[in-house]
Amino acid sequence: MQRLAFIFVLGGFLLLGVVPGVAQEENNQASSARALDPASVYAEKLGYKYQITKDGQRIVIFPDSSQCSAGDFLNNKCGQEWSCCEQHGGKLEKRTEDMGGGISEYAICTFAGGFECGEYDYAGGNCAPGDYKKWSPDPARRIKVDRSASDQLK
Repeated sequence: MQRLAFIFVLGGFLLLGVVPGVAQEENNQASSARALDPASVYAEKLGYKYQITKDGQRIVIFPDSSQCSAGDFLNNKCGQEWSCCEQHGGKLEKRTEDMGGGISEYAICTFAGGFECGEYDYAGGNCAPGDYKKWSPDPARRIKVDRSASDQLK
């Protein structure tokens, strides 16, 4: 009888240890998938709620409770007024570029003086107003501002 009670207690401890471990692993997998999704990183960096619905749709919910597809938000197809660019005084534009092996659509933030940054790079702090006269997803096609020439004119 004592042996049977011991087996039940041991089984209960194992069960308690396994079930939370499984739930934690599922949460870690969801977090990993989320971290790999640029749309979720972008939305959450801006402070907006990113959600995966029960039917698998990825959406962004804005402070006024409006929402749109996370991919569409990242690609400037909806929610432009909530973009990092527009929130900081820039003008958001959609650009299409032939990359030589396919067409790329992306969002550009334009600033006074004719400067621009890719919206995702601007939001991530990897590009600032005044860095580029022309920005492209392909670094070889970017036209960087030559600061040394402008500094010499001062």
